[in-house]
Amino acid sequence: MTRLGRYAKKKIEMKAIAVVGPSGSGKTTFLVRLIPELKSRGAKVAVLKHCHEDVPLDREEKDSWKFTEAGASLVGVVTPGRVAVFQESEMPDDIEGAVSRFFTDADIVLIEGGKGVRGLKKISLVRKDIAERLEFAPEELLAVVSDDEVESTIPVFRFSEVGQIADLVMSSSGRSPGATLVVDGAEVPLNPFVESFIRNTVMGMVGSLRGTNLDPGDVVLHVSRKGPRK
Repeated sequence: MTRLGRYAKKKIEMKAIAVVGPSGSGKTTFLVRLIPELKSRGAKVAVLKHCHEDVPLDREEKDSWKFTEAGASLVGVVTPGRVAVFQESEMPDDIEGAVSRFFTDADIVLIEGGKGVRGLKKISLVRKDIAERLEFAPEELLAVVSDDEVESTIPVFRFSEVGQIADLVMSSSGRSPGATLVVDGAEVPLNPFVESFIRNTVMGMVGSLRGTNLDPGDVVLHVSRKGPRK
């Protein structure tokens, strides 16, 4: 294995999680609900969609398409609000390589698909009349999301429990909690409910104050029984 291969595998194990299930199981809808939950917990989230077929990502006759057709291996488009890069892949289905090269700034990478990648933790979507049984070994799974009863040693959630799923994703990704409590220099452990309550309350209050960022990333609040700090 090359040095890049070892690095890619380490990175994808640390912060990448696949959401898997057959067509119609609701992967995209689930991800759209999970992303803001993770963002509200302070995580920078990226999404990688895995397609089984080589679909065109660039429109024919556009300048970027012409550059690719002419032989350029990497073509970029920069607009005032976005940057898009089209790169010819040397390896088919190189999810690990894509994560390690292009998603290094993300705290958590959610992959739609990727069921064939060994060693990648997965959230399996199970639905009646679509996908009624688990297709993965327990060691491959982080959680199961189902609209029916499922027997599993892995945590099982309903689709409505996206907040609890986000807490599990945060804890498994190695991310620090979204709120910490330090009393007289000693950190006090918080359960997910209390941590979420404190974080959301403080963030909501700060966002409503005049002159503050409406979407703050980090907030430090000092409370003292001794009165105002001097």
